[in-house]
Amino acid sequence: MDSIPAIREQSILAKSTRSGVRPLVMTAVSVVLLHTSMMPVHGAAHMRLKIGMSTWANIYLLCIVGIGPIAGLVLLKSGRQRTGATILFTTMMSALLFGIWNHFIAHGPDHVMHVQAGAWRLPFQTTAVLLALSETAGAIVALMLLQTLTAQTKAGRERND
Repeated sequence: MDSIPAIREQSILAKSTRSGVRPLVMTAVSVVLLHTSMMPVHGAAHMRLKIGMSTWANIYLLCIVGIGPIAGLVLLKSGRQRTGATILFTTMMSALLFGIWNHFIAHGPDHVMHVQAGAWRLPFQTTAVLLALSETAGAIVALMLLQTLTAQTKAGRERND
């Protein structure tokens, strides 16, 4: 008798995790699109304010901050969900840490409070904050996806046992 409620609970868990993946993937798509759309504005502010980056920083920004989250989405949508979510989490966290350090901690030309006055100061500061928020949201959504996918895998294994 105890096995019937356990089977019913496993079935409910399996259905809830399957249905929980799609909204998280759609949220991840929205967050990455928002993040990606802010990058050119922030880059333009960098150029207008003459805030240069090293070659290595530019490579990092292109690969990790720019291409990485999009690659994670492509993998999420192509069925390699765990790999996609892992890449999305890793790249968003890496972008967040890079941005927090350069925009809010390290004292340099990239710090939001040390940017020269002018028409591009506010867009620079605003996009720096919005990038940090989108990167935080992206990392959280990716982590939630990983947890949901893990629960889904666990429920599938328990059903097969």
